[in-house]
Amino acid sequence: LALADIEDKIKAAEKAGELEVAAQEKQEALTGKIDLIDSLLISKGMDSRVGTTPFNRGFLAIPDSLTGVGAEFSAGVKQLVNKETVDFLINLKARGGTLGALSEKELDLLQGSVSKINSWEIKKDGIGTVKYDIIESAFRTELKQIQKLTRNALARARGETVFNAEEKSLLDKEFGMTSSTPAFSPNF
Repeated sequence: LALADIEDKIKAAEKAGELEVAAQEKQEALTGKIDLIDSLLISKGMDSRVGTTPFNRGFLAIPDSLTGVGAEFSAGVKQLVNKETVDFLINLKARGGTLGALSEKELDLLQGSVSKINSWEIKKDGIGTVKYDIIESAFRTELKQIQKLTRNALARARGETVFNAEEKSLLDKEFGMTSSTPAFSPNF
């Protein structure tokens, strides 16, 4: 082998290693987001931060202020909305899109477009109060939807299928796959 061929092989191996590290980091980030949503779904802080009236948001505010669970819940929600926004921007850039410097208003619009949660936040003088004007069941549904999309993204990042058994069966039937025909694997 010529020296140039060896250098090319070394560069290719380094690139493959970088891609493997990036894939691992992506999987860890997605797993972290799923774990964050799990913690939000069971948080007792939701009681004092989510509801359609001040009464059902504030009824538990006294114990909440002593324990800090409401503040912890709100920080988790903010973190989730910010993660969704950053993920959107990263995906946009990966597809070749670009955005210049974003104004505060543009960032708010972007955050509102990636999840309903930001639009539910109660604002006072244009500043978020980290309390949400929506019934808990709708808030939980939105969290579960984000979690479902994140689980699908994690499955794709791992090279797994995102189809349920019925969908997989229909696709196998449509494309003539049988139990003796090897299934498609992106790992080959």
